[in-house]
Amino acid sequence: MLAEEDLLSQTASSAADARVSGAPAISVAPLTHAQERIWFLEQLAPGASPFLIPVAVRLQLPVDENILGQSIAQLWQRHLSLRLTFGQHDDTVRQQVGDFAPPPLHIIDLRGDSAAEREERARSEVARESQRGFQLDGERLIRTKLLRLHENESIFLLTVHHIIADGWSVDLLLHELVQIYVALAQGNPVDLPELPLNYLQYATRQQQDTVDDGAHRQEMARQLAYWQAKLAGPLPTTELSLDFSRPADQTFVGAQHQLTLAPALCNALNNLARQTGTTLYMLLLAGFKVLLQRHIGAEEIIVGSPVAGRHRPELESLVGLFLNTLVLRTDLAGDPSFLDLLERVRATCVEAYANQDISFEQLIIELLSERERGRTPFFQIFFNMQRQQEPWDLSQMGLENGQIRYLEQPEL
Repeated sequence: MLAEEDLLSQTASSAADARVSGAPAISVAPLTHAQERIWFLEQLAPGASPFLIPVAVRLQLPVDENILGQSIAQLWQRHLSLRLTFGQHDDTVRQQVGDFAPPPLHIIDLRGDSAAEREERARSEVARESQRGFQLDGERLIRTKLLRLHENESIFLLTVHHIIADGWSVDLLLHELVQIYVALAQGNPVDLPELPLNYLQYATRQQQDTVDDGAHRQEMARQLAYWQAKLAGPLPTTELSLDFSRPADQTFVGAQHQLTLAPALCNALNNLARQTGTTLYMLLLAGFKVLLQRHIGAEEIIVGSPVAGRHRPELESLVGLFLNTLVLRTDLAGDPSFLDLLERVRATCVEAYANQDISFEQLIIELLSERERGRTPFFQIFFNMQRQQEPWDLSQMGLENGQIRYLEQPEL
């Protein structure tokens, strides 16, 4: 999730007020705009890891496997998105509720290994799980696994396909899973609020608004005009030098490099963001664009960046793919000071947020006459900022000495 949610809620357009609640129960629906792109990319590279959302959390408490399995089953029944399957229906891709049993909790017991062996096997299992794809039209699109390290410590693995979830969804699933587990462990009823709608109702409403809602169409036309003007003319080639030839088709093969910023630097950045009336996201994006300019030498820098797409309250509690991608084009000409550049980046972001209801997929259809299979449309560099998840102190929920924390792979 972006650190921009407060600003997003203020700048979301009137199109975000389209009705989605009160829709009738349905079992088959069209794909949303975001899902259409995931489906398209999945056909080019079936089972590719960029379409997976793997999460590992370390559970520092005794885990009852039966209760955890029951909790997963209740979560499965609560969120219809987890039960979706995808396929062709009359030359159109549709999503529908699959006839699946709840996902089993696979147990891998490492308690007989030495401490070093446990961590090494856990690291390998997490890496393996993050590379295992799904078949969109023939299986559940969620997997769960528990690695038992010793009596009071385990690693829980949750993997979902991006076509049914996003980062917000995974955080929601884990928080609700903990709530359900604690309730069942204490013999209490599970008390989660009723969901206002499900994802199939949302997908159907999105298509109906495009056809039936005159005010919605007018607002979408206004937003499309903004993007047509913003992305007019030759787009800047914001592309880093590569150490190998770009393949004809995207392979999504890559690597990662991680670094940690010192707490003092983080505090200074937060203070500067407050002093300049911006956000930490905008400040880091401005710095990132300066870095790109030094490497590329262009006067315009264009990057992609995600937004949560949940600026309606009834969407905040749903599991599903709501994420949208914004194309952020900033003019760096004239040798501006960093504060002047920061203001340009802030203006770019605010304008983009106010016109975020046009999906990235719609921009591709409306603005690009040709596409290159080996390149992402509009940009080749992506900028994302996510909140660091704090450990959960389960003693506050009634379980003694319990803690859950997200894991980065290097920690394993």
